Amino acid sequence: MKTAITLYTTIILLLLTPFSFGQTISGQLTQDTVLDAALSPWEVTGDVIVPDGVTLTIEPGCTLYFYNSVGITVRSGGRLSAVGGVHNRITMTRRPGTSDKWSGIAFENSQQSNILGYIDMLYGDAARQIIHVSYSKVVLDNLTWNSDDRTIVEVYHPSLIIQDCIFPGVGEVEVVHGLYLTGDEYLILIGNTFGPPHGYNDVLDFTDCKRPGPILEVYNNIFLGGGDDGLDLDGTDSYIEGNIFMNFHKGHDGSSTSNAIATGRRNGKTSDIVVVRNIFYNNDHAVLLKEECHLVSENNTFVKCDSAAVNFGEWPDRIVTPGKGADFKGDIFWNNRAPFENQLAKPEDRGY
Repeated sequence: MKTAITLYTTIILLLLTPFSFGQTISGQLTQDTVLDAALSPWEVTGDVIVPDGVTLTIEPGCTLYFYNSVGITVRSGGRLSAVGGVHNRITMTRRPGTSDKWSGIAFENSQQSNILGYIDMLYGDAARQIIHVSYSKVVLDNLTWNSDDRTIVEVYHPSLIIQDCIFPGVGEVEVVHGLYLTGDEYLILIGNTFGPPHGYNDVLDFTDCKRPGPILEVYNNIFLGGGDDGLDLDGTDSYIEGNIFMNFHKGHDGSSTSNAIATGRRNGKTSDIVVVRNIFYNNDHAVLLKEECHLVSENNTFVKCDSAAVNFGEWPDRIVTPGKGADFKGDIFWNNRAPFENQLAKPEDRGY
């Protein structure tokens, strides 16, 4: 009987203990390293640092199990290449049987050709964001995430392409957030699908890039909605083509409006945006054009805007300087409450 009880106790303890898979990685790498799919899954037991002159390669089909608050950092001169395939994606997640949250991937001053492709990133939300790109060159291609309470991508002076990714809806955070493009830097979004953030948060909030320098480029994405803005562009010149913006309706008590695209002044810089061949459907407003910002609109379709297709101010929510103007060519306006509103700051300025 005693032997049986001891065996039973041992089995219970084994079931309650997270399983160790044997293949581990942690610490600062000292040479080029390959995580072989044949040895997968890999346990990431401590922070992995990819330093100058070292490349970390993660093969298609690999599974990585991260310990709590552990992540990957690629530093100046280091490179990360993690590219799965359509039928053998890479999985980055927490250890089975745990409630761990790992801390994502950070690129710090890495101008190498970093790429993350065909990856499912699960529970990587121990930090404020899941992917951080600072002064680094990165491609994000066909990624998914499951976080609902963290910014997915945070950028600062990026050279970044985000393409064919599926972003989840998130809580009281912005899906993508960032600052500054100068010199040869770029931020290009192509063919992604963005779930809605809740409340007073935008899908993409980016600030400070002006011609003749680099500008934000947004092509062929689907924006599924939100409680504030789709693109919030303060002091941010942009080219926006071929996207679908839908279901942006005010979902907060703040003193601003909800818009598929919003512009504004920041650090003395206005936003001049070119918007071509987009579809705007079922929004409060398609475009907010305030604070002396300017719009060029060509071949867009504006349908079912509850307030107006283009809003030149934010009265009665708040009084701001109106936009300086807009040029329209070949656009379709249908079933909107009004094509334009707030061409002047407030009704009193019109002599009402």
